[in-house]
Amino acid sequence: MRTGNNGHEQGWHTSSVLICILGVVWLAAACGSPAVTHAPGAPASGPTTAQVEAVLAQYHTLIVQYSDAHLPMADAQQRYAAVQAELARNPTQTAAVMRQLQADLAALSNDQAQAIPYLANNLVQTFVARVKQLQSFGENVSAYQNPLTTAQQRVTDIATLSDYSAFTASIQQQFDAMALPLARGQARADLATLAQLIDYCHQHQLTDYEYEGDWGLPDAQQRFDAAQSVSDYQTVDNEATMLVTNLRAMITNLSDGTPYNQPHATDLALMGYYHALQGKAIVVSLREQVLRAYDHGKLVMVIYVTTGRPELPSPPGYTTVTERLSPTVFTSDAPKGSAFYYNPTYINYALLYHDGGYFIHDAWWRLKFGPGSNLPHYDPLAFDGGSHGCVNLPLQQMSQLYTWADLGIPVILY
Repeated sequence: MRTGNNGHEQGWHTSSVLICILGVVWLAAACGSPAVTHAPGAPASGPTTAQVEAVLAQYHTLIVQYSDAHLPMADAQQRYAAVQAELARNPTQTAAVMRQLQADLAALSNDQAQAIPYLANNLVQTFVARVKQLQSFGENVSAYQNPLTTAQQRVTDIATLSDYSAFTASIQQQFDAMALPLARGQARADLATLAQLIDYCHQHQLTDYEYEGDWGLPDAQQRFDAAQSVSDYQTVDNEATMLVTNLRAMITNLSDGTPYNQPHATDLALMGYYHALQGKAIVVSLREQVLRAYDHGKLVMVIYVTTGRPELPSPPGYTTVTERLSPTVFTSDAPKGSAFYYNPTYINYALLYHDGGYFIHDAWWRLKFGPGSNLPHYDPLAFDGGSHGCVNLPLQQMSQLYTWADLGIPVILY
């Protein structure tokens, strides 16, 4: 979820100087034309509705032209709609509407010569920032050096909308060409960060096998190696960013002395990061082997659990409950004779939280839950180790969780 992309750069339209210039224009006008310095004069008896509508049409044409030049036109579009609505409500007030339109057109005509150079310069600065970002990722930037130099030389000559439109089109071609290497570089960088965090855990004897298992770094790396499109690399980067976020939270939580049955700062921080504070959410701490359920950030349920053993880890990350089953029967996907095979098993309550058949469910056959139950241990009733990747709960507590948990609520494992 860098919800997207991590946003390592700011768009060219956020220049503070530009905002000051356009603020004067758009607060008063929100539109205009480089070709119009005044609107047709109103006759002594006042302009007709047809005359006002003709200027409105001119207004709309200018909005389209500016939009085609990639200039921000949301304010102008709102102003255009407001003027239309005012004319529809008060068709006799053509004189007042015409005066406003005249002021709008004149204001933009006077200010566009100042605004466009700032826009163009900001666009070049974005170009520079993207080239530097590619370099930081270790990507080859030789193909962009000459176009960048040309843009830097041309920017001082940009004065008209026509100039700016051509200039924007040429730079946009470069931005389009940079999209793939930028996405690839960002994904590679975030995978490297994940690998560094895993190395940190090794150096400090911290258990992090879930992040090294099938749904951790190996999975993300495999997806990276197979990626071909911008979308592919963005998907990899989203996965890597999620794993980095949750692994950092796990490391932080290890030094938190808060009792397991109290709200944890890391839980709340993760829920805030994933926008999961406004409603119900399930948080599973893999090292504590505990599930904490929250409602609008308030702790409402605490349950010891058993998660996946090192050979079959529970997938860490952020997901949602996508299916509720009560009752159901689980069948093993491992062949008979495998150490991981199990006979068809009756399950009272199950919440699907991850692709691949990963559920939060009752494990009526277990005696031990909580710290250490995901690792080899003695349990007279069941497996002497963790689950096959699901999150196991005692039957009574799972019944309560099942009743409470709705479809679509967030599930965070870290």
